[in-house]
Amino acid sequence: RPGGRSRSPRRTRNEPAPERTLIVDFPSSKLGQLVGFKGITIQKVKDNAGVSVLHIDDHEKAKARSQSTIPVEMAGSEEQVMACQRILQDICNGDQTPVGHLTALINIELAAVGKIMGNKGSTVKQLSEETVCHI
Repeated sequence: RPGGRSRSPRRTRNEPAPERTLIVDFPSSKLGQLVGFKGITIQKVKDNAGVSVLHIDDHEKAKARSQSTIPVEMAGSEEQVMACQRILQDICNGDQTPVGHLTALINIELAAVGKIMGNKGSTVKQLSEETVCHI
């Protein structure tokens, strides 16, 4: 169409939305909260957002202590990438409810800490196992 606007090709109903890849800077100080115990949290972020890729390069992870941010790569449809960005922002703000985690802080008297921990951490380990919570 000379002189007209170019149009992007139309997708059919069965054709998937094009993938978008985005790399965002994530605070290194929050890396542990993003990855979670044995990678559970980052997997939940990936599943809940629906992205096909949510990745932190091992080389970048190793540099996390010496840099203020690390690059996090995500890929998926526009909506999935936006949802993933929102969840990452929530995690930066200390809110892990989008991935099904609830955090409660309980103040304990200093004299009770040893009793709660137990011999070599046995009591806190038992509490974690019985409640299926990370303590």
